[in-house]
Parts: sequence; C-alpha cells; structure tokens
Amino acid sequence: MTAQVLLALVSFAVLDVGTLFLLAHHWGTAAALFVVALTTIAGLLACARWIRRIAEHHHELQREHGENIPSDLVLIRGSEGLLSLVALLCFLYPGLLSDVLGFLLAFPRVQAGSTRAVVEMIKAQAEREGKSVEDLFR
Repeated sequence: MTAQVLLALVSFAVLDVGTLFLLAHHWGTAAALFVVALTTIAGLLACARWIRRIAEHHHELQREHGENIPSDLVLIRGSEGLLSLVALLCFLYPGLLSDVLGFLLAFPRVQAGSTRAVVEMIKAQAEREGKSVEDLFR
C-alpha cells in the first residue's frame, strides 16, 4: 500500500512538472511562471478563507457543546482541517496540476464527499480494531 501511494505521489509530481514545461514551451517561461504565481496566490487566499471558516465553526461548536463535542462532529471538523492542509500543500507545491487539485478541494461538493470518505475510513478502522472512534484516538 505504501509503495502504491509513493508511486502515485511521484507520478503526480512528474506530471505536474511536465505540465509546467509544456506550458512554458507553448506560452513562454514568463507566462508560465505568471500563471503558476497567480494560481498559487489565489489558492492561498482561498485556503486562508477556508481555514478561517473552519476555525469559526469550531468556536461555534465549543459554544454549543463546551468541551463535550460529539465524536462525529470532531471527525468531520478534523477531516475538514486535513483537507484544508492538503489543499494548502497543493498550492505551495509549484505546478499547475497541483493548483487545480487544490481548487477542486475548495468546491463544497468535493469537500463534502472527501470529508465523508475520510470519516468512513476512520470509522471502518475503529470497527476493524473493535474500538469506538473515541478509543481509536486515545
């Protein structure tokens, strides 16, 4: 499994750099750098807004539930935080495909689907180990 993930990451990096070279070849180096800089800046601004929204939701949950936030809500908020970190890393990585992936993660439907997938993976892991979700993180 780890080898497959590593192969996918390396393949993505090669495709991302290859896309930059193609863009530079067809539009020129300055235009390619400008496009990458522009998408990176726009993406970082979107991530900042996204992270601010996650923090606001967390504060609302704390006001409503105090320190006893239900585990499902903690999982959902944690998954959203993880997705925002992945999106941020995509924007920081110099490339056009990584920026496109970062922007895709900013769409609400993609966020909801990704969050649901992460939560289900965590619940399945807890079930396989015969633990509750709370016990899995202790």
